Amino acid sequence: MLKTAGKNLLLLSGIVFMTSFPLTPSWAGDSTLNIAANVVSSPCTVSGDAIAKQVDLGKFWTSQLAHAGDTTTWSAFDINLTDCPATTTRVGVTITGDTDKQAPAFFANSGGGKNVAIEVATLEGVSLSNGSQVETPVKSGSAVFNLQSRMVSPAGKATSGDITGTIELTFNYR
Repeated sequence: MLKTAGKNLLLLSGIVFMTSFPLTPSWAGDSTLNIAANVVSSPCTVSGDAIAKQVDLGKFWTSQLAHAGDTTTWSAFDINLTDCPATTTRVGVTITGDTDKQAPAFFANSGGGKNVAIEVATLEGVSLSNGSQVETPVKSGSAVFNLQSRMVSPAGKATSGDITGTIELTFNYR
């Protein structure tokens, strides 16, 4: 009986011995722990047709873009966001894309037609160039960006061919 008690006593004294040392070395200096975080609004859902939106600018004669500054008519389009959380009150979008070499205020045309650039603007006529930001309110869980686009010939003398451009939209929520 004494042997069993001795083993238990030895085991207990080993546990006490192991936990009596500090977990950090005694020679450690002071340290600072900086904690940072950012609470952001949940995202809305970008509607399916806006994920790879196709905007048709129409068909025009080269004579309509013959002189520097000539433009076509506007083509309106919407970017719809749905399922916005109740805490999200505004949605912003940043518009980026390759710029036209002759006129950096416009987006580049990568199609076969030459001397033609792409202009994007709000319906109110505010031109949006590379890096532009626009905000819109969230109403009943949805947000809509009403935009328009057209062709412009910065230098004139447009040639026939496809007009193609890619513009990226980055959304932020508040």
